[in-house]
Amino acid sequence: HIRGTDATYIFRPDIGYEVEDVLIDNVSQGNITSYTFTNIQNNHNIKVKFKVKEQLSVTVTQSGSGSVSYKGSSTFENPIKVIPNEDIKLSFTPQLDSSIEDVILNGVSIGNINEYTFSNVSQNQTIEVKFKTNSKFNVETRVIGNGFVFPFGTTSHNASSDVLINATPAKGWSIKDISISYIENGKWTTSISVPPLQNYTIKAIKASHIVLVEFIKDELTINVTSNTGGEVISDDGTNKVSYGGRKTFVFTPDINHEIDYVVVDGVTIGNPSTYTFDNVRKDYNLKVAFKPKPHEIYASIISGNGRPQLVRLLLHA
Repeated sequence: HIRGTDATYIFRPDIGYEVEDVLIDNVSQGNITSYTFTNIQNNHNIKVKFKVKEQLSVTVTQSGSGSVSYKGSSTFENPIKVIPNEDIKLSFTPQLDSSIEDVILNGVSIGNINEYTFSNVSQNQTIEVKFKTNSKFNVETRVIGNGFVFPFGTTSHNASSDVLINATPAKGWSIKDISISYIENGKWTTSISVPPLQNYTIKAIKASHIVLVEFIKDELTINVTSNTGGEVISDDGTNKVSYGGRKTFVFTPDINHEIDYVVVDGVTIGNPSTYTFDNVRKDYNLKVAFKPKPHEIYASIISGNGRPQLVRLLLHA
């Protein structure tokens, strides 16, 4: 510095620190935050001592099924150490099938809020979060396939009550499976299958449930019979068909054989080479008969007048 001038120094502590003492030429000036040298004539020494600020605390307690989060985590040091004038935000999350009953700040209820911010903390604080188990539980029903479930969608039921689930397949459909999942220890369990009955009861409900009912089309049968001399083949190689489905059969005679007749449910329909069952809604009987083709023989016969005559003969096996 130039002799005779003034010089001001400012002492800025880091966050969480404060000035403990300032020594000017080894003489304490106290915990000042700035100092001005006036009319400087000699060299001087400055020594600044900083110290950690006295920390405050926020003590968190909770009861019931839920969690308190600080800085996005439910695992934190408790009590929370707070620098004076710092802001602290806490979030409250109930488990599934639970809710926030009350939040108590320094012994005073502030309602069932889901978060709270301590602003400009200047003294120690306490906060208590109370969670409670719900008195009603939801049952959600879902459907795969063609059928009806009652109640359908999401319905609410009192704790300990019985909930009847009725599953009614549409015509031509059956119940394939009923799977149940529910909340246990705040989490959804893996689905489990129960007997595919039309009525299922959740007894004394104590958690929310998801009920999935899967319906499947009925499988019908085309009973096929035939004699030797040919084969009857379906379009997919089986004689099974889903309700309302379509199934085509092809009738192929062996060499030197032909179709004699075709019978569907006792009614002869001639001798077609194929037959299609369309919009199948019941079991059917299909009978196909094959027969050998007749052999043609030509013979020369001498008539009474002595003249030869050619005759065509059909010989059947």
